[in-house]
Parts: sequence; structure tokens; C-alpha cells
Amino acid sequence: MKAARDAGEPLWRETEDKVSANPGQDVSVKTDFTAPVYVINWGLCASACLDANDFFTLFDNTKIIGAPTSADSTYMEVRSVPLPAGPGQLVIPSKVYVGRPRGWGVIYEPDIEMDQVDWSTEAFLDRIETDLVSG
Repeated sequence: MKAARDAGEPLWRETEDKVSANPGQDVSVKTDFTAPVYVINWGLCASACLDANDFFTLFDNTKIIGAPTSADSTYMEVRSVPLPAGPGQLVIPSKVYVGRPRGWGVIYEPDIEMDQVDWSTEAFLDRIETDLVSG
């Protein structure tokens, strides 16, 4: 903030040319491991769960099973201020991701959707076995 103030700028912003995205995030990772890996997602998967999916899906043998995830924003930190006139609050972003490959509001859709009420281990194993057999 001091550098921004000294430069006559109201805010400081890290420019895209100074930031490199995580290397390899936009390409598949090659591996000798070819067995499918099933990642279970549910509708409340957000934040760190989405970050994990960013890495899991780099591998071609990853299959997402479950439900569509939640989404997140590029805000890492926010400040909340109560409104002086009554109920409600103002949320002010104070730190954002720069150069993150996954965009704001992007979700992960499952390769195998678990759309039934039964989300037991047995139900997942049945769906995975069916997927392995169909191949």
C-alpha cells in the first residue's frame, strides 16, 4: 500500500506480468499410473476442496463421482462491515487470487452423477464397479 501511495495510486495491485500461474495447470499430467482414480464430490465442495480438484483433474485417469460442486470466487480474504442503517452488512474483498486457472464461479460437474438418495459406501462401490466393467 505504501508503494501505491508513493506512486500516487489509490490501491496496490499485483499485475499479471509479475505473477506466474501454477506451472502445468493448463495441461494434462502424464503418468504410468493408468488405473482410474475416483474423486467423490458433493454439493458443498468449495474453496480448498475445489483447489484439490484443480490438481486431481490434471490426470487423465481421474473420474469425478457424486454431485456438482459449489463454486467459489477469486476472493481469498474479505472484510465485513455492518451497515449503519440496520440489518445487513457490506462485504469488501481485500485479497484476491491472481492468475488462478479456474475462473470465478466455476464448478466441477461429475463424470458419474450420484442422483439417487442413497449415498452409502455400497452405493458408490456399485456405481464404480459398473463404471469399471463398462470400461
